[in-house]
Amino acid sequence: MKKMIAAILLITFALCLTACGGGANTAPKNDEIAANTDENATIADPVQDFETEETAILQGDIFIPDGDEMEMADHDFAPVAGGWAVNNGDLSLDAHPDVKAAFEKAINNNNQYIYQPLAYLGSQVVAGMNYRVFCLVTNTADKSCQYQIITIYADLNNNAEILSASELPGLPESGENSLGGWSINYGDTSPEANPDAQAAFEKALDGLIGASYEPVAYLADQVVAGNNYIIFCRVTPVVPNPAPAFALVKIYADLSNNASITDMTEIDFTGI
Repeated sequence: MKKMIAAILLITFALCLTACGGGANTAPKNDEIAANTDENATIADPVQDFETEETAILQGDIFIPDGDEMEMADHDFAPVAGGWAVNNGDLSLDAHPDVKAAFEKAINNNNQYIYQPLAYLGSQVVAGMNYRVFCLVTNTADKSCQYQIITIYADLNNNAEILSASELPGLPESGENSLGGWSINYGDTSPEANPDAQAAFEKALDGLIGASYEPVAYLADQVVAGNNYIIFCRVTPVVPNPAPAFALVKIYADLSNNASITDMTEIDFTGI
């Protein structure tokens, strides 16, 4: 049943992608994440949805788990607007010298925040170039961390600056101090550095067709009757001229070493 659920979810996600073709807050957001210390907290359900109904509507969850079945929620994939082009090549900044140069110039002499680039998401041609980069941002004053999508503008004179920074939507609040709470990973996000999450990810995708999933960063886990994991991925449908998209993919691994995809939330970086 779980394989069938994951396959249905996968095919629907791929069809939505093929059917589809900014700026936010001007200063980085670094609100401290409040820990859930409810002494009455209990072990969460393995497929517990990590968003409220209200935020699910705002952020566009594709599926809402319900026991052994999944109910499709209303969801429209926004087309790439304003000339934004999704990066369908290497996601590292090292593979894109122009993006890396603009990024380094934009963050130069910024003593308040430390920016760790995790993926180059896409670009927009303006009078110069806009770039969007997925980063782990650390506030040097209080050492708080936050995952953000930042927009960098590089002008025609080789100047660059950060235009905006937006918190990554869709992540649950940290509740690592409570039983069954989510723990956000602010350490090494590479799949190789998190073998349990990587193994669950690979097992969940075993035998699935219709789209390829590229893990970019392991972001969170939750101890349930087994484990839930959230992995930031690039998802590309297996069709001619595919249109890739970025998504938070939620994996459930049970106590018998079975694993399945239980939820996906698209990250429309062009609309941030």
